[in-house]
Amino acid sequence: MLTGIRTHFNPEPGMAQTLSQWIGCARVIYNAKCDEDRYLRKFASKYLPIGTFPEINKASSHFKDPELTPWLSNCPSQILRNSATIWANTYGRFFKGLGGRPQRKTKANGNYIWLTKELFRVRWENSMCLLTIGTLANPIGMVRVKWNKGRIPKQIPNSVWIRKTAHRWYLSFSYDDGNQVRGVLPQDHLEHLKRFSQAELEEMITPVDRGVAKPLHTHNAIYAMTRSEKQKMADRECKLMRYQRKMARQSKGSQRRKKTIQRIARIHEKSANVRDNFWHQSTRALVDNSQVVVIENLQLKNMTRRAKPKQDEQGRWIKNGAAAKSGLNKAILNVALGRFEVLLNTQSAHSPC
Repeated sequence: MLTGIRTHFNPEPGMAQTLSQWIGCARVIYNAKCDEDRYLRKFASKYLPIGTFPEINKASSHFKDPELTPWLSNCPSQILRNSATIWANTYGRFFKGLGGRPQRKTKANGNYIWLTKELFRVRWENSMCLLTIGTLANPIGMVRVKWNKGRIPKQIPNSVWIRKTAHRWYLSFSYDDGNQVRGVLPQDHLEHLKRFSQAELEEMITPVDRGVAKPLHTHNAIYAMTRSEKQKMADRECKLMRYQRKMARQSKGSQRRKKTIQRIARIHEKSANVRDNFWHQSTRALVDNSQVVVIENLQLKNMTRRAKPKQDEQGRWIKNGAAAKSGLNKAILNVALGRFEVLLNTQSAHSPC
């Protein structure tokens, strides 16, 4: 079974600076590919025959220029190649209807790099993973990662992802732990359920209701955050409002404003970690204690739309309850109900036999 591991690490100052430079170079290549594709598509629509589209390739060497982009020469070519590969894979998902067209990335959503086997080496010492990052000729440092008992990988991963957030560095990769996957196809699952009677199916089914006050409610259990977690979320919300008011009074581009923005990002990240931890534990417990899970088909995108403006017969704007609707949207998004479906499918597909 393919298992993913994600953990945080603390690189040395020199290593952190080099990784930040690599991340910036990778983001430059990704954004350059997006800009190049946009230009070529506009050119093709104006001057080329109808139905002619630019070629989707993984080329990135032409962006390295001694005068315009001299810093790209200091970055390993594999980093630039991997960034162009990510862009091409994203475009492939767009053609298959699985996502949107590649868009430019910022530090908020593009602060990561993809390291292939040429850029790292792994050595194991009991439960300690020694990860040497860099090429053979120019290693930049070693990362020591200690795994929990029972989660030690048995082989070297093919690639490693490194992400930088507001206050932490994360390292993630996947490996095969040797366990079998349940792997039941939907059609086979339906054929299996047809063998049971209606009474037996009603006993097997676990209905799930999702909400704001009670994020997960079944016929025999309620899954909700603990009192301490709710208190921490409320405290962070108050701190977030205070920092946002402080940021509004600071000058744009100042160093103090940048520090305040970083503190706000840390608060958002901590709150997201609490929500993610809750849904991981809840979905795991639900899958372990259920045979068939039935959930609502919630249209979260429609549920969290802003209120439409209203006019009277004379064309004057009237109250539409926008403030109340905004509060409801914030409460729904704060619970992250959509995250439940993603993790439920993941837990169900990767449950061992």
